Amino acid sequence: MFCLESELLELFKKFEIKGLKCGSIPKGNFVALEGSNLQLIIDYAKNNKIDYLFFSYNYANKDYYLIDYSKLERDGDFSRLAYKDIEAHNDFINSIDFEQPAVLDVFCLHNGIAINIRNCALWLDELISSEECIAKLKEKYETTLDDIKEKRNEEREKLLEEMKLILLNNEEFTLCTNQNLRREFMRKFLARKENERFRSAFFDKNGYLNQYDTLNFADLVYAIYKKTSKR
Repeated sequence: MFCLESELLELFKKFEIKGLKCGSIPKGNFVALEGSNLQLIIDYAKNNKIDYLFFSYNYANKDYYLIDYSKLERDGDFSRLAYKDIEAHNDFINSIDFEQPAVLDVFCLHNGIAINIRNCALWLDELISSEECIAKLKEKYETTLDDIKEKRNEEREKLLEEMKLILLNNEEFTLCTNQNLRREFMRKFLARKENERFRSAFFDKNGYLNQYDTLNFADLVYAIYKKTSKR
């Protein structure tokens, strides 16, 4: 059972122990008792004639648990699939009162060593971090995401194959003997309304045309043209 400060002080008073609130717990010469029952540290203090027990409360960080949806927008497929799951997770996190203490450390000093026991609020065990939640959701939707990726790759390959045949038979393209000419050709080609469907083959994760990919593709097609034209 998690003790709030008033309850903790009443417990100390019952066993004639003085409680001193502190802002932190020792890091060196530290022994953590197993379990969370405060009676263990009280019995230790009484058996060793220790009159004072120190205690410190800490709070959970809400941001550690909340999922920032804006950071997932780059991964468009996953964020769309898991949107309702993420909303449900965040709604649950927002229902928790993070103004209440979540962790209680009680310790005493004995022979230069800090003897400590930690008591955590039960609701803390019900929470999972944003990273852990995202990892679980990605595992949940792994098969669907793989299917989407495979289908998109197949569609992209079909578009590139179609576009390759168009370029190989385009007299203007065959005259683009250097990268600057090919870069400009691709810019104009993809800007035409009748060629809109080819743009998706060169989109990056943010939905912008990747100029590097378009030029690489143009260079590849031109290399094929040069090789076949020599036959």
